[in-house]
Amino acid sequence: MIPTTIVVGLYFAGLLGVGGYAARRTEYNPADYYIANRGLGTIVLTFTLVATIFSAWTFFGVGAAARGSGAGVFGFVALTAPLYALFFGLIGTRVNRLGTKLDVLTPVEYLEKRYESPLVGIIYLLISIVFLTAFVATQIIGGAIALDLLLNLPYRAAVLLIGTFMLIYIHIAGMRGVAWSDLIQGTVMLITLAGAFGFVLVTVGGDDVVSRVTAASSGAVFTLPGPTGTWTPIYILSFASFFVLGVPAYPQVYQRYLGARSTDILKKSAYLFPLVSIPIYFLAAGLGVWSLGFIADPPNADYAIPLMIEQLTTPAIFGVALAAGVAALMSTADSVLLSLSSMVSRDVYRRYIEPEASDKREVRVSQAVLVTLLTLALGLAFARPAGVFRLGSFAVAGFAATAPALLLGVVWSDATRDAAVVSMLLGAGLMVLFVTNVLPSSLTMGLHYGFVGSVVSLLSFILVSAITTRPSGVEYVYTN
Repeated sequence: MIPTTIVVGLYFAGLLGVGGYAARRTEYNPADYYIANRGLGTIVLTFTLVATIFSAWTFFGVGAAARGSGAGVFGFVALTAPLYALFFGLIGTRVNRLGTKLDVLTPVEYLEKRYESPLVGIIYLLISIVFLTAFVATQIIGGAIALDLLLNLPYRAAVLLIGTFMLIYIHIAGMRGVAWSDLIQGTVMLITLAGAFGFVLVTVGGDDVVSRVTAASSGAVFTLPGPTGTWTPIYILSFASFFVLGVPAYPQVYQRYLGARSTDILKKSAYLFPLVSIPIYFLAAGLGVWSLGFIADPPNADYAIPLMIEQLTTPAIFGVALAAGVAALMSTADSVLLSLSSMVSRDVYRRYIEPEASDKREVRVSQAVLVTLLTLALGLAFARPAGVFRLGSFAVAGFAATAPALLLGVVWSDATRDAAVVSMLLGAGLMVLFVTNVLPSSLTMGLHYGFVGSVVSLLSFILVSAITTRPSGVEYVYTN
């Protein structure tokens, strides 16, 4: 256990070194601290998109889902990757042009100007706080349970350790440091999963792995709809549909559209994204299924992949794998917290509380807000209301409800303020009712609740826009 602990400690020390170097190059003004002064290049942008979207949900959650419900989870996640790229290329490039032209730094700022309504921006911000606090908690839970089980670090102490590391890193590094660490962590995550997959394949053999899995579970784990009947074609399509709407509408992803150096760089990153992400999804799902043949009864299904790596490899390799998993989830959480704190500071504090505040003061306030938001996420992580996969899916679902207002509003000049308000409230509200079981799951008719809420949000956005008056701010629409 000591060599593993040393490897994990060295990995995090290296990341702090990256953050310190980024801090020396960071100008503490909003444009630089929030979106790296619109200077992200192709490779860094690609990997910061990958690391921001991939998280504990991918490294731990996808494996757990594959173990429990079958390899069909890969069909769902693999379908999303090229569609994300399509959004990045078609919508993200327009957001980049508009952001540069109009000096927009946050999605809330854009929504308020686009719809000529502070209410639209505030609703988006409130949805962001509710759903993304759950998402940050997902990342912390994923890392803490790994450190708890695999390094014998008490769960609550692990939660506090991860929270402290993230607080220090974001405080000193801003977007530039987060993006640089994303490049490292995304690369290490890909190499780690590929190395573990290849190691098992070479040392155990493909036939033996299948035999072990079949003996421990059943052959149904390799087929659709899986042993639990979950992954029917309609369920896969409905699950993927709201993810494809929700993920591109994340504020942390939106700010990466704004941070790209040019639209050409964003397009290149869109092309590269599936080439990096689909292999990661495949490896996570494959290792999750394979874990059935090696880890009979883990304390939590989220532990399956790291436990298998620990059992089959050396402490040093296991340490790198564990560090990669925990670092990947912290990278995602860093991005989320930076986006949330920037929106609160810029779009609430500087707009309503102290309009004359300096740029440096705005950044300092965002750093203070970061502490509050992280505290909320830590409280939720202590409570552990659900598993990583379920909490992560809930967070994505909430942003699928904001996608019509945020993304379609960029290209559709007839979209109205009332439509934006109604669509976000109806869609997000409906999803919360399903998650809390106020509405029975039978009403979804076999579809994922996130898809149902997304459809309601999209239809209400179109219908209300058709009967209400559009705002005059057409300069905030990119129709070319």
